[in-house]
Amino acid sequence: MAKNQEVQVKEVLERLQETFTRAEQNVAKALKDVSDRLTDTQVEAKRRVEELLGHLTAKELKELTARLPDESLSALKSLREDFETRLEEGTSAFFGLLGLASKAEVDELNRKLVQLSRRLKEVEGQKKPARARAQA
Repeated sequence: MAKNQEVQVKEVLERLQETFTRAEQNVAKALKDVSDRLTDTQVEAKRRVEELLGHLTAKELKELTARLPDESLSALKSLREDFETRLEEGTSAFFGLLGLASKAEVDELNRKLVQLSRRLKEVEGQKKPARARAQA
């Protein structure tokens, strides 16, 4: 009976490990896809800004930047930080909709898997001396 439980626990642990591996692969692929899309968007935005700036003369550009007070620069930084935060939240929500685990969730499941493996080894270690006594 106990041996059957050990086999079942091992099978469950193996399935969990396989599931975690697949989840990590899926998350990595989805992150790469999102990253690729973001990179494409960034490249396009940079191209458009450069195109717009190309239409400005050096004098016009200097006048434009002179009109930007320090508050505007800090406001732009704040907007960028807000955008990054919203992007991270949106990415997390996107993965949630797909049913993919976040890195934090995968890490937590891996931690629990290690704990279960440790417990299984302890149980196996306690049973070995009992067998040895039975054989003697």
